Formats: sequence, C-alpha cells, structure tokens
Amino acid sequence: MKHTTCTVMSGRVVLASVFPLSRKNFFRLLSLLLLVAVLGGCAEKAPAPSASLDPPEALSENEKDEVVVDLPYPPADDGLPLTREEAIAFSYTSDFIAPLNAKEQQEEVLLYFKYFIHRGRDKMKMSLKRAEKYLPYVFNVFNEKGIPEDIAYLAIVESGFNPNAVSRAGAAGMWQFMPATGRHYGLERNWWKDERRDPFKATKAAAEYLSKLYEEFGDWYLALAAYNAGEGKIARALDGTGAEDFFDLVSKNHMLDEKARLRAETQKYVPQLIAVVKIVRHLELLGFEPLDFSNAHDVVPLSVQGGTNMVGLAKAAKMEWAEFSQLNPAYLRQITPPGRSSTIYVPQHLAAGARDFLQSPESRSLTGWRQYTIRKGDTLSRIANRTGVPTRVLCEINDINPRRLRIGASILVPGGMDKQEKGERASQPGKRNKRAVYTVAHGDTLYSIARKYGVSVDSLRQANSLKSKAVLQIGQVLHIPGIKPSRSQMRLAENIPSEKSRVSSARVKERPASVSRTRHTVRQGDTLWNIARRYDVKVADLQRWNKLSDKCVLRPGDTLTIVQQ
Repeated sequence: MKHTTCTVMSGRVVLASVFPLSRKNFFRLLSLLLLVAVLGGCAEKAPAPSASLDPPEALSENEKDEVVVDLPYPPADDGLPLTREEAIAFSYTSDFIAPLNAKEQQEEVLLYFKYFIHRGRDKMKMSLKRAEKYLPYVFNVFNEKGIPEDIAYLAIVESGFNPNAVSRAGAAGMWQFMPATGRHYGLERNWWKDERRDPFKATKAAAEYLSKLYEEFGDWYLALAAYNAGEGKIARALDGTGAEDFFDLVSKNHMLDEKARLRAETQKYVPQLIAVVKIVRHLELLGFEPLDFSNAHDVVPLSVQGGTNMVGLAKAAKMEWAEFSQLNPAYLRQITPPGRSSTIYVPQHLAAGARDFLQSPESRSLTGWRQYTIRKGDTLSRIANRTGVPTRVLCEINDINPRRLRIGASILVPGGMDKQEKGERASQPGKRNKRAVYTVAHGDTLYSIARKYGVSVDSLRQANSLKSKAVLQIGQVLHIPGIKPSRSQMRLAENIPSEKSRVSSARVKERPASVSRTRHTVRQGDTLWNIARRYDVKVADLQRWNKLSDKCVLRPGDTLTIVQQ
C-alpha cells in the first residue's frame, strides 16, 4: 500500500513519500502535510539550545568559570498564552524599543520573551543576580557615551553578565570581544592576562565600539547587528538589499548570495535583546525579584608595578584569594606582568591595606617566583617545556638571548613546577603525599580549582600529570602543588588508590538509583523533542521507555512513560 510515514528524529519530524509525485499525488501529499502539522509533531524544528542563559551545564550560585556560550536560535513556543501582566510587559516601548509593526517582528520577539519568563526563568534569575554587581557602573559608562540605558542589558544576551564566559568562536568576557576587536579597543591579551575578562575595562571598550557603530549606521538596531556580525558584514548587506533598517534587512536577507547573508544568530540578536528589555523593565509585574544595586561592586582601581605579588596583596587587604580573583578575572597568573604597570581592583573599604602593601618591599618580593639554574644541554625550549612557561615569556622576564644560555646562570620563572623536580619528588617515599588534595565536584574546572587555591592552571595540570585537554571527573582526587595538606587530608592522601582502581571500585559499589515513573498525555503541538526537554531527559531514552521506533506519529491523547531518577 502506498503511504506517507512521519519519522521522529531528535525532535525533527520528516515526511517520506513513497508514491510518485504526480499532480494528483502532489495534492494528496499536501493534504497529508497539513493534517500531520495539525496533529503536532511535523511542524516544529528543534532549536539550538539557548546559550547565554542555558549553558551546557546549569550555573551554580558560585558562578561557573569558563562557561561556553553561543547565541541561541529562537526557542520553541511553549504554547502558553500570555497572561494579562505578561501582555502589559510585552507591549512596552521606549526611545530604544520601537513598536513591533509586522507580525513577523512580534513573533520573533515573543518566542524569546516567553522563553525567558517560562522555561529559561532560572537562567534569567541567575543573569539578573550577576547583573546587580555591574549595572550601576555600566549605566554610568553608557550615559557618558549617550548610549540608551536599555542597551546595558545586552550583557545578558552576550554572557549572562559572566566575566569568565567564553564562546566556541573565541569571544570572551562579559561583552564577548573577539581577540582582534578587543586589541583594537585597548584590551590587552597575553600569557599574563586577558583584559576582555576585565568587566570594567571591557565595558568601556564596548561603549566605545557601540558608539562608533551608531555613528556609522545612524540606527541602534543596525549598530547592534554590527556588534554581533561586524560592521563590514552589515554594510555590505545594506548595500546589497537597499534595506533601510534592521527588520527591513532581515526581510530582504534572501536577496543576498549565500556568503553575504546574515547568519541566523545575527537575525535573532536584536529580537532577543528587545525581549530581555521588556522583561527587565517589568520584573516585579512578571514575578521576578527587583534588582538590588546594594550588591554592586564598590571597587577602587589601583595602579601596580610590574611583577607585583597579587597573593600577598590580597592577604594584606584581608581578602581571600577567591574573592580577589572574582574582582580581577582578567589575570591568569598570581603575579602582574613584569616590566609595565597594571590595574587591579579592591573593595573601597579595603583599599588602605592594599596601598600600604604596594609601598612595601614585599610587593615586589620573589613570592610566586622561583629561580631556575641552567643545566648542561638546556635550551630555552626545554626549559619552557619543563616549567610550563612559554619561551617568549622567559625571554621577556629575564631579558636573555635564547641562543646564549650560560650553564650555572639563574633565571626567574613564575609559578609552576619543574617536571624533573616533580619526578624527583614523586620518586621519594612520602613526598607525593605532602601536598593538599581536592576532590572534584560538579561544575569544577581546572581554572576554578586553580583560582580557589591560588595556583596556576599549568602547575595544577603538571602536578596531576593531566593532558591539556583532560576532562575532570566528579570524585577525581587532585593534588594541589605548594599547599600544605590538613591532617585529615594527610590521612586521605596516604590511602588514595590509583585512578584505575578508584574507577573500578566505584563501578563495583555502584547501586541502582531509585526511580519514579510519570505518565505524560500528549497534547496538540507536542513532539518527542519538546516532551524530552520538558522533563529533562533524552529523546533516545523517551523512545526506549515507550518502545517507539524512529517512525512514529504522536497524536493528542497518547500517553508516554517518563522515567526519572
């Protein structure tokens, strides 16, 4: 029998026709398409996950470092009508937020609006909590540049106000600068620090860039699109379409050749910000906590000389290293870059202790540095390999000619542990156990652990023989170099099994977790993908629990079993 099947594959439903496409069959196929769309399951395309507010792993209250972010495509419509309060918020306009005239414009913004107040609500709450620390500063900087205050909330779209956010494309920081653009606007990036992560300097750079784009395009929506895609891309698209504004450009995007077309993320960039602004301007009406600017960072910028010991500075200011690092996320080492001044931030009420330290000899002591004695056969590349410090950095610090190393001479090396020294220590009984240990928990990264203990990522990696792309496992035990263990950790370290035996033991002790079963009744518009998303399970598991093949049709009234641990 000739038929058409509806195949469900990871949230996408594909029609496969097995009869010839004659005129008669064409209309038959068209009727079937409309019928299946009404029944639900063939109309919805699975969106890419929301990135700024929906990272690969949920953010904890202790902001996750190095979270990967990407701009989301429109999330699926949850099918819920707007309440009276939500409709009021959605109708908001301002000098920046113009009325949405076309139906397409309203639909694009509405998808994000509903996502951020419904499924993405927890992520929005986290972004708003972070925003409290920085918004007063951002408002001041943007006001000085004449940038509409609403655009300050662009950092929610870009990074969720996380200074440590990075994207797969290489953008970093609260304002997601690419390396080249960051350098153009004065954000230094090298082995010592990455000023794209400095929320204060990066905010000034973002304001300068946005102002420049507005001067070029004369329209804030186009300026924002250029911030995302680059001014050259937008200028060429305007020339190729004759469009007069952003939404006109999006509607004429098909007129451009494939290379010149705006990417989907650029087309959705402005609608996403519009949705965020409508929400932020009505937080209490929508059931969110109002912004509390008493949590804003009240910091003082201090100019410090090159080679300043930041661990000692933090201690003198009566700050934990983790607290100091959160205020100074741009620094990748415990020492400021030698040979030039840098800016660090400390709380206003602790600035006096920090200033006193900077006037003392201890600020330029060798704390955090060590001396390396050049041996027979050494080359600068070999020393760099042993210490984990790039050759150019060794040359810069010591002002040496890499071709004229003298045996017996000493050079300064920042942090790290010599691989040969590490091997010698490991070969001596009991030496390995004289270091603190840390058990990896959910959400940990090498970067966050290194910051917690005030050590470098390189030394932490070397101390545990980890490769550069090693993935940490929950429960994995790491040795912390240069930190003395507590008595309890000493007892633990003496009995730490090998990684292989630890994993084997964990498998032996593993017990099935208790599970609960939920029955879900399929409603119009449901697909396997959005049902799986709703219950936080995988589509493949949903198919397995209900013995569904890839070829299926979900109909309103069907029931599915959801297994949750």
